[in-house]
Amino acid sequence: SNNFRRFDVPGAQAPQLWPWLYGDAISIPPTGSVRQHATLSNLQLSFLEQWVKGDFINDYTPQSACPAHANVTPLDDYPIAEQPELLTRGAMEFCLADAFHPGCEMTWPMRTAGMYMSAFRLKHAQADLPSDRYYYGPVMNSDVYTLAQGPLFGGQVAGGITRWMAIPWQTDTASCRDGYSCEYDPFLPTFWPARVPNQIMNQFRYQQVLDTSLSDSTRQQAFAYRTDWLDDLPLHGNPTTYTNQINSMIDNFAELAIVQPHIGVIGDAQFPSAMQVGILPNNPQDEAQVNLASKAMQHTKATLSAEHASHRSQSNLGVTEKASRFHRNKGR
Repeated sequence: SNNFRRFDVPGAQAPQLWPWLYGDAISIPPTGSVRQHATLSNLQLSFLEQWVKGDFINDYTPQSACPAHANVTPLDDYPIAEQPELLTRGAMEFCLADAFHPGCEMTWPMRTAGMYMSAFRLKHAQADLPSDRYYYGPVMNSDVYTLAQGPLFGGQVAGGITRWMAIPWQTDTASCRDGYSCEYDPFLPTFWPARVPNQIMNQFRYQQVLDTSLSDSTRQQAFAYRTDWLDDLPLHGNPTTYTNQINSMIDNFAELAIVQPHIGVIGDAQFPSAMQVGILPNNPQDEAQVNLASKAMQHTKATLSAEHASHRSQSNLGVTEKASRFHRNKGR
């Protein structure tokens, strides 16, 4: 557990410590703050300590399926008294946590205990009071949000949570990307691939992997290649800039691919038996995209990687811009 970051331990700002997630004081380039990256909660860290000491029940059962699916017990089979908590758990398990990625996050206010009336239940504002009864002034700072009847502790009204988020949320999701250096490697792990992927295997590459009439090297190359998820946003001839992309995200969100599980290659050790594929909605651009991908496959793997690195959607721009906004607003 020593590999995990603890804010009160010297050297907490070291980027090698886990988790590799952006923190509340993210800055590009870093300023040396211990909050450049996130940390686990004290409860999570205590669980890690228990695991290191062997203080846990070894109930892990290896799964053959990918992704693994647990055996599901219908809600009605549980005692009625347990069902409300199970419904809460079912909703919470799909929630995302800290970091400036994948975007659309509710951010730090959700860590404030005074916002809740019980476990996982937000405190409501009094129903007989108008929702706009308070004007907090032109600046939001610690003098305002710590007030007993302020936006955190005074109870939540309709829109009380989303007011902390980007408006509209699509701009935040298009802003908060991987932040990795293209010069290092254009294909790197994504934090939340099913929700906001950085790169995807597109339909054309997937079909090539399944095509046994192609050579093994061509199929392996197709399987290894990824396209940027946001490349499917139409820019109508405009340059690939941060501003153009976030605006296109607002207008054309429905045109992005949805990552779905599909059957892979059965009985071939070179490929997995299940794959996650980005499926586009039907639109006139499909044919052009397929033709473009077909031409790209004629190049060598090195050429493909070089082209991808130079033409990708500048995935580090969004993070840099958001970090800049954070520091411009800090202290207001």
